[in-house]
Amino acid sequence: MPNHSVIETVSQVLAATENLSIQFDPPADESRDGRFVPLAASSLHNELREVVGQVAPQGMFTHQHSAIESVLAGRHTIAATRTSSGKSLIFALPALDAMCRDDSATSLFLYPQKALANDQLARKPSPESSA
Repeated sequence: MPNHSVIETVSQVLAATENLSIQFDPPADESRDGRFVPLAASSLHNELREVVGQVAPQGMFTHQHSAIESVLAGRHTIAATRTSSGKSLIFALPALDAMCRDDSATSLFLYPQKALANDQLARKPSPESSA
């Protein structure tokens, strides 16, 4: 078996995957108008869109909107973004959308708890810094 780098291997897998959408959150570009898409442009279930609109009246980040629409269209989707950029909404909203549309729909979300807890602990301010 040839010894490929991780990037080469991932590139080969992605090239061989049909119906794949890759979404990412590019660095802020001050020359572009806005980074949000109004929720009215989303194909999320109406009731779900209303709830999300109460929490995020400005809409979704463009990468979230593109990725969610891709998932709702049935495409395999990769979201590669920085920390705290809204990746959880990208998979949670389509799952909730399915449950709004189908009473028998279910979802199972698995999180790497130890890694998540360590990441959050590392970002937590120390008691001395908050005094």
